[in-house]
Amino acid sequence: MSIYTNNRASDFSQRYQEYVNKVEGKSDTPGGSPAESAYQYYNFIASPDAVTLTDIGRCLSNEILGIKSASDSHVLWKTLPGTNTPEGWKMQMGQKISEHKRAEMGLSSGKSSRITTINPGLDCKITLLSTNPDEKDDQYVNHFKQLGILSNSAFLDKCTARQYDSQSVTWIDRFLFDTKVSYKTRTTDFSQYTKLFGLPADKKQLDSQVIGVEWTGYFKPPVLGEYTFSMDSGSGFCLLWVGTKSICEYIPRNADINTKTNPFSIVVSEDRYYPIRIQYYANSNTDTNDLRVFSFNIKNNGSGSQVDLTKCLFTLNDGTYFPKLLYCAFVSRSQDDFQRGKFDCYAIDSESEADADCALFYKFINSNKYAFSVKEHDYDNVSGVMQFGTLKDGHHYTDVSVSTNPNSMPVTFSLYRLDADIRMNKAFQINTQKKEGNGTYEMAILEMDFNQGTSYDSLPNYYPDNPSEGINVKNPNECKKRCNDLSGCNYYYSYKSKDTPRCLVGTNNKDPVFSQIAPVGPDALSSVDENTSSLYLRTLNFPKVTGCGDNAVFVNSDQDIQNTVDYSNSFPYSNYLLSNKPITNPMEVGKCAESEFLSLENEARNILYAKTNYQSDGEYLHPDGSMRFANYPSTNDRNFWNSIKLQEGMDTKNTNAVNDTLDNVRDVKAKETNFAAKQITINKNLYDLSNNMIPDYLNQRTKMNNNINSDLSGNSLLYFRNQRIPTLREQTAFDANEGGVMQNSLYVLGTMTAATLLILAVLLARE
Repeated sequence: MSIYTNNRASDFSQRYQEYVNKVEGKSDTPGGSPAESAYQYYNFIASPDAVTLTDIGRCLSNEILGIKSASDSHVLWKTLPGTNTPEGWKMQMGQKISEHKRAEMGLSSGKSSRITTINPGLDCKITLLSTNPDEKDDQYVNHFKQLGILSNSAFLDKCTARQYDSQSVTWIDRFLFDTKVSYKTRTTDFSQYTKLFGLPADKKQLDSQVIGVEWTGYFKPPVLGEYTFSMDSGSGFCLLWVGTKSICEYIPRNADINTKTNPFSIVVSEDRYYPIRIQYYANSNTDTNDLRVFSFNIKNNGSGSQVDLTKCLFTLNDGTYFPKLLYCAFVSRSQDDFQRGKFDCYAIDSESEADADCALFYKFINSNKYAFSVKEHDYDNVSGVMQFGTLKDGHHYTDVSVSTNPNSMPVTFSLYRLDADIRMNKAFQINTQKKEGNGTYEMAILEMDFNQGTSYDSLPNYYPDNPSEGINVKNPNECKKRCNDLSGCNYYYSYKSKDTPRCLVGTNNKDPVFSQIAPVGPDALSSVDENTSSLYLRTLNFPKVTGCGDNAVFVNSDQDIQNTVDYSNSFPYSNYLLSNKPITNPMEVGKCAESEFLSLENEARNILYAKTNYQSDGEYLHPDGSMRFANYPSTNDRNFWNSIKLQEGMDTKNTNAVNDTLDNVRDVKAKETNFAAKQITINKNLYDLSNNMIPDYLNQRTKMNNNINSDLSGNSLLYFRNQRIPTLREQTAFDANEGGVMQNSLYVLGTMTAATLLILAVLLARE
């Protein structure tokens, strides 16, 4: 039966080698040895480049600090401990935001998502724009066309001031107030306008009214990649926002789609829920020549197919879920502090606050969009021109509200939304082969305990927050050596206090404090000289482990993970897809986690160990109970098996490659035993010939060559080499006989000669 199993194993071995060659040769990045080219490993250390600040606008400080929790009335916004530069604050808060985003995606060990229920479709609010009138609604409805409403701005125009004749018309964001909403539903089918709202057929007033519709929820595609959103609003118009801004900052000019920017494409690189908001306006549906329409679709650019919207649009936690957004304000207490870059930071601790309180704060941001948009709190008192950082009364927004109390609040806060890259402060494995169809790289987060690396990366102008814990050193190299020798040290500060070199090493694998404010204390030990301090972050090293499964090695144990602060598009793998399966075990690193490798591993195990019943055509009984060909060879199985002829007498029952190989080994071993015995006999004969027979033969031949009686030299006639040499008597008789014969011959010869001469004389005489 080994003719089947051996050929299966041989074919599999060839295909595995092809797979290995493919893995080792698929790198798209320059540099690196072939063995390392299939994957690259980077640790994205904390960097200000990983954190973005979006300027929201200015608001009155007493308003934002007056927002209190609905449960116990505590103030939601508060100052964070310490002072720092804006870049330093970004580093401090960005790490928490990045970690929180990973937790929401289920990518951080020990933390789970806050999402409890997931329903297909988007929450839908329908407003009949001529109902629930207020003092502005008449203008709002009557001037739609005159105001060019079909261009882009609709019913969220509280954030924009539109001019009509001599009137300044400020439109109302009607969807901010539930009292303006006529119907609520959930939309799962956008395929036809009649199915759009999911309302009963008797809601005839929808056709006769000017309507506004808003959908909110979350977008999460079935697979990561690039997607294109497109909408058709007919004679109406539509707006779409995707991402954080759709929660409470949505205004027409930051919409991803309006009537002029359709369609819109994004690369979805993280397996999480992206907020989405859609707004649509249309006139009544009574004009048969201008029936209102609406369509919305999402295309997977990789496959080119439309996505089933019920499988990518969702409502979370019955509409109560909000992602945790971080808004903050940086405040300097004086112009001197401002020039030194010394700021307090006010923010809401979104991680600890309840969802209801976060929603309360988001509503405040939403209600102030108009003030943000028209720069209500930015003004030049002299020229009357709007200007960042100046109030209408001439005060700077950094000025305190009570001039006699320097610790009182500034008059206004400049608000920013802070967001952080999900890669920040984490190590990743990057598959350097671009995924087919979307041209992106796949990244998997490494959630494992690393060894300490052998090198450091320097971040200048960061200071220790507790310099008194440092020690005096001779030079920075001594500080590096101390960290190398200390277990749990993943960073150190090298700095000077009163021109004396000092060192502070991190312990217990804690993260450093990213402060850019030089400490000033009562003595030299508690102070750090300006522009003398640098933070050195240690590289990570893979744990020593023998790789795939239980018995294979892929990653060298001494391979450091390269640190990087490059979060920009210049990073070789900036176009990435984040795997939703963290690597928590070093034995899952590299090709060991690839589905193709695992499939090959399983197939190899089946070939080697699974006892199988074969049929004569090559099909065999699989573990799932089916009788079919093997997974390998993967191309034209039947031709492969038909090329193998089953020899007569071969057993096809209950066999596998290991057992067949053992049988072959036993046969070969028996033949080897017989062969070894024959070799022993041959060696003995060779020894006898070499040491006994051949030397005796050569000696005898020499003697015979030198003995005339042997005549082996060939000097005698061939006759005598074949006949016995005559005795002396026989030789004498032979000589006598030979002499007689010769005499007789001479006599006959003489007689004949004489007769001849006589005849010749007679002939001459006649002449």
